[in-house]
Amino acid sequence: MINNKELVKKMKVSVIIPTRNRAIYLEKMLDSLLEQTISKDEFEVIVIDNGSTDSTKVVCSQKKNSFPHFRYILEKNPGLHSGRNRGFLEAQGDYLLFADDDVIAFPTWIEGIIEGLEREDVALAGGNVIPKFETNKPEWLNDFIVNKNHFMIVGQLSVIWTSERENRIINPFYIFGCNFGVKREILEKCEGFHPDGMPDGLLMYRGDGESYVSHYVQQNRLKAMFVPKASVYHVIPQERTSILYLRKRGKRDGISEMYSKLREEGIRGGIYCLQQSIKPLKDFTSYRVIYYKAALEGKIYLFFYYVAYSQIREWIRRKNYF
Repeated sequence: MINNKELVKKMKVSVIIPTRNRAIYLEKMLDSLLEQTISKDEFEVIVIDNGSTDSTKVVCSQKKNSFPHFRYILEKNPGLHSGRNRGFLEAQGDYLLFADDDVIAFPTWIEGIIEGLEREDVALAGGNVIPKFETNKPEWLNDFIVNKNHFMIVGQLSVIWTSERENRIINPFYIFGCNFGVKREILEKCEGFHPDGMPDGLLMYRGDGESYVSHYVQQNRLKAMFVPKASVYHVIPQERTSILYLRKRGKRDGISEMYSKLREEGIRGGIYCLQQSIKPLKDFTSYRVIYYKAALEGKIYLFFYYVAYSQIREWIRRKNYF
C-alpha cells in the first residue's frame, strides 16, 4: 500500500503560493484550484505564510481537507523571495507552479502549465494574466499599455494578455511571477529566486525577483512557452489604481533595476544605471513622468545604501538567498 508521503514524491506538480495578510484573496485562489481539470491527486498545494496577522491560517485550515496534498508553512523571514524559495525547498514536484495569492486560476491552468513544460527545451511556462479590477480602471492605465508581438502588457500591474489561442514560444520575461511555471532543474541551477517584494522599511533589501530566473533562461538559450490554457485573472484592488501606487511601484521597479546593475557590475554598473535614467522627461505624459521620477528615486536610494553600508553590498553579492 502506498502512503500519502510516497504519493507526494511521485507527483510531477507542486503549486506554491506565498502569501501575507491577504486571506480574502487567498481563499478565492484556493477555490479556483478545486476546479482544475486535472485530478486533485495529481498535484500538491503549498501555502507559504510570510508572517500573516489576519485569518490566513484559518483559511488554510478550512481548505486543507479539500485537497489530498496540502501544506501550510509559516516562513518568518520577510520578503516574497523567502516564500518562493521556501516553497521550492519544500516542494516535491518536478514542475513548480508559483502563483500570487491574488490570482484566480482558469480551470485549465495546471493542465496548461504541464503542457508547456513537457517540451524538453522549455524551461518556463505561463499564460495570460488578465486584470480583474475591483473598482474603476486607473486613470493612468492607457499611458502604460504596451502592445508588443500581439500581447498587451502593463508591467506596472503585472498583467499580460492576448487573444491568440495557440501555444507559442515567447520572451521569458513575458512569464510574470504571479503565473510562473518552471522546471525544478532550472531553479536548482539558478539557486532559487532573488529578493523581491519587501516591507517598506526593508526596501534596501529588494532585488530583481523572478526576473533573474528569466534572465538565466534567456542567457542559456532555453525557451519559455505561452500557453493560453495556463491563464489566470489578477485581482486589482482599488489601492493599486491610485497615483500613490504608481509612485510606489515606480520606486520599487527602480530599486530592482539598480540591484541588477550593482550585482552584475558593482559601482560602475550603478553609475551607468543612474546616467541612463537622468534624461529629458518632456516627451512623456504626466503619468509617465510620475512613474519614471519615482523609479529614479528608487535607483538613487539603493545606490546610496550600496555605497554607504557594507551589509547591503554583501547582501547584493550573495551567491543565493536560501
